[in-house]
Amino acid sequence: MADLLSNTVGISIFILAFAVLQSGGASVPKRLPMEHSTEAKPVYFVCQNEMLLPLDSSLTDRLYDDLGEPSYSTAKEWVRKFNEKTVGDSFFDVVPQGDARFNRGAFQSDVRLELTAEYRPKPEVGDSIESLSTETSAFHSQLEGLSPTEHFAYFFVYPDSIELFREARDHAKIHFGVGSGWGPMSAGKPIRFILSGGRGGGITPSKQ
Repeated sequence: MADLLSNTVGISIFILAFAVLQSGGASVPKRLPMEHSTEAKPVYFVCQNEMLLPLDSSLTDRLYDDLGEPSYSTAKEWVRKFNEKTVGDSFFDVVPQGDARFNRGAFQSDVRLELTAEYRPKPEVGDSIESLSTETSAFHSQLEGLSPTEHFAYFFVYPDSIELFREARDHAKIHFGVGSGWGPMSAGKPIRFILSGGRGGGITPSKQ
């Protein structure tokens, strides 16, 4: 044993992170790859109800159409119009939620807008674990043409779709050379983006 140790040139230490995901009452340990920084941009997907749905984060830009710039005097009306917006695509409806927080002081007053957008999946849309690898799938069309150095696939993964996520992650890497990152989601928890004035809890996707 001493000779073996003395001949050891170096030791590589691998750090494994584990998350316990609840699935049908059973605790299943899952290996999570360590995150690392990247300049690549995320392309979002949601794995939920055993279906994979592309999530277009740019839909939130349309919530600001025709609203103009808010001011202290127009903030309340601006938020009302913001909350009435309806946007979406073939996979999600985007529901805005805004609030104007006024701070009225003796010498100075200001207002802070707290804006979020919740993505609600439409029923009976997306790719199944069997269809996601076909050329006609939404997943395939989203990955086709992506640069592996400029983009990576980021998955929001719900407990009922772990195997679907694994299949999609492997397909993206093997057939398109696209890396991935992911974040586990709690059952029933919606996907909500903080657009402005949030108090933490926003999403910072990382490649893994």
